[in-house]
Amino acid sequence: MTYEPRNVVITGGCGFIGSNFVNHIHDAWPNCNFVNVDKLILNSDTQHVDEKVRNSPRYKLALADIKNKKAMMAVFKDNDIDTVIHFAADCTSTRCYNETIEAIENNVIAFIELLEVVKEYGKIRRFVHISTDEVYGDSGLGEDESGKVEDSRLLPGNPYAATKIAGEAYVRAFTAQHKLPIIIARMNNIYGPNQWDVKVVPRFIEIAKVRGEYTIQGSGKQLRPCIMGLTPFESKAMGVTAARVRQSESPGYAPFFLTLPPSLVRHYEQACCALRSWLYVDDASIGIQRVCERGKIGEIYNLGTYFEKNVADLAHVIQAEVDRQLGREVSAPRFVSIPDRPYNDMRYLIDISKAEKELGWTPQISFEEGMRRTVASALKPKDSVKMHVALYGGNGYVGQALQKVLTNRKVPYVLAKSKVGINSDEEVEDELATLNVTHVVCVTGRTHGNGINTIEYLEGGPERVYENVRDNMYSATVLAHLCRKLGIHFTYVGTGYIFAYDANHPIGGQGFTEKDTPTFFGSSYSVVKGFTDRQMSHFNEKGWENINARITLPLTYELDQPRNLLSKIINYKEIFDLPVSISILPDCFEAMLSLMEKRFGGHLNLVNPGPISLYEIVRLYKEIVDDSVDPQPIGTSTDRGQLLLATKGNCALDTTLLESMEHVPTAKESLATNFTRMKQA
Repeated sequence: MTYEPRNVVITGGCGFIGSNFVNHIHDAWPNCNFVNVDKLILNSDTQHVDEKVRNSPRYKLALADIKNKKAMMAVFKDNDIDTVIHFAADCTSTRCYNETIEAIENNVIAFIELLEVVKEYGKIRRFVHISTDEVYGDSGLGEDESGKVEDSRLLPGNPYAATKIAGEAYVRAFTAQHKLPIIIARMNNIYGPNQWDVKVVPRFIEIAKVRGEYTIQGSGKQLRPCIMGLTPFESKAMGVTAARVRQSESPGYAPFFLTLPPSLVRHYEQACCALRSWLYVDDASIGIQRVCERGKIGEIYNLGTYFEKNVADLAHVIQAEVDRQLGREVSAPRFVSIPDRPYNDMRYLIDISKAEKELGWTPQISFEEGMRRTVASALKPKDSVKMHVALYGGNGYVGQALQKVLTNRKVPYVLAKSKVGINSDEEVEDELATLNVTHVVCVTGRTHGNGINTIEYLEGGPERVYENVRDNMYSATVLAHLCRKLGIHFTYVGTGYIFAYDANHPIGGQGFTEKDTPTFFGSSYSVVKGFTDRQMSHFNEKGWENINARITLPLTYELDQPRNLLSKIINYKEIFDLPVSISILPDCFEAMLSLMEKRFGGHLNLVNPGPISLYEIVRLYKEIVDDSVDPQPIGTSTDRGQLLLATKGNCALDTTLLESMEHVPTAKESLATNFTRMKQA
């Protein structure tokens, strides 16, 4: 009997396989309603779902982590869900190797939380759990090797596969103890549109577009050689080898000759010999549909293909297809060797006869046709939305500047209504759990009040301490914990006003790095902010997805904003002439949002490269914009300068880390460019 779903939750439906499944199943099940639950990690993008689906009354998007029980229960109850197709997982091998705890959180702990919600909800009639062929480990290297069947021994060869086996174990436990109607689908190597560009097919397409060099990995222990070298290798004494590469089974390129050093020939041989199966994503989607409709509760089904191709041949096919679609003459790829990656399994070969017999499914799309569709999709320009942000403290000066950058980047955002430390923690959590966001930015901070426009406001009795701790420490701490609990990326906009020039960090010398701990305690503000900074260090050491963004002297180009550094200093009669780091907010927030999208975590000195004095800023403004401003400099050698140097958090922050990840103009470059625009406006 064919199962007919009515209201379906698809987890991870903005990722690679999930989004393609959503696009397929919306038409395949025309009487169904769909809720796509995704927290937008890695390659996930709301725009991977076709526009016609996004605009359909039968489709909803819920941005939440599957471990967010409150949000998941609301999705189930509000939409009368009867079916779950579970894709959501951290499926990138290198991330699983480098961040194993985070992979366990995403693939095991969060999955258990989802199963608990399904159990409590009690109305799910069919649950398809997407697993992987990697749970079997390596297949044998012989030509006559048989594919792994569903009851083959599980021998994971990498951390990702280990997390998927753990997930399958909990499927078995919940099926046995709680009668949950779960079916497992173990998927083969899949390619197609919307795949993350760290994967081989999209990466090779990008290389093919510019006719670059294809990187080849290998350990020398794979299947069989496919380079028919002139044996013995010629010209050994010269350190080169002439080798003729066999023609691929795929049309579109001819045999060619390489002249390579022996080490590169070895890597090329390895790439030619390492076989991978290639299942087109639309075939995979139909297979998952069949598992849901015809699969038996408690069973496992392999979904894959017997078509295999090595990575070197793949490069030929992709280069030829890209050249054809760009209207160019077909060219041969060029290869360069790179070190082998960890946990590099040689081959995954699975048997799909059970799916063919019980589900009536076999792959139908040829490799050539699948690659044609994949390349065509990759060459089309696309919109992208990879996060939805909640702002706390978004109506202040810094928060308003962030709103403008979010708007310019077309990033959806919402201003949280609850206030940490004023509303109860439960009220804050209840709102956050249902805000439908993937990222939180805390720009809450107390720097002034009651007619006092500087941090001097925080000096005083217990009432000032109360506000200081509440707004400058407790708000960030609570939000960090709640975001960890709910699976939301957290960014705290802190301060660099916790450092001051000293013997190890002199004026013009080494700046304070992200690893440095606070050194300046000359104000109540700096003391509290310093300990907040140290708290964030502990959270990040635990592997939490937090950014601690240290800004200093935040500046924009809006002169009608009274809290803007620029609007203040151009009216000063005297001004300190000491080079310090500044944060030009439009520049810095562009970089911060890019890193948030990549789910970066850790301390971040969020300042423009190149310290500059406030006096130099005003001189530049005078030169380009308004010749009438004429403040006098306060030198560091004067008595007043020495007092300012001793009592204020003047410092330079090192920007090496920031510059290694994002392009941010120097302070002087940005000021000169934008002052020119102001003059021309």
